[in-house]
Amino acid sequence: MPVTREAIARLPIVIYPKNYFMNKTFHAYFAPVLEKETPVISARLSTPYAMVYYCQQNGAGALLPERLPHLQEEQPQDRPNPRLRQPRLAEL
Repeated sequence: MPVTREAIARLPIVIYPKNYFMNKTFHAYFAPVLEKETPVISARLSTPYAMVYYCQQNGAGALLPERLPHLQEEQPQDRPNPRLRQPRLAEL
């Protein structure tokens, strides 16, 4: 069963700062709901990674771009950094 805009608006939500394009997208998406009720804005954060972390720690939700599905599976700190040189066996 899909989650409705009304249900989302009743929960704490994290949104982008007012001057960001995604903030305009949020308001356009929720326009029909915003006439009836005001969502509880838990925080305004500028990066999707900060938003995901905040939501994990504080039980809030966020409207994020679709290009971030990998956040559910793997955190950035779990991936190896290609710029870091791996020590050779002789150096250990």
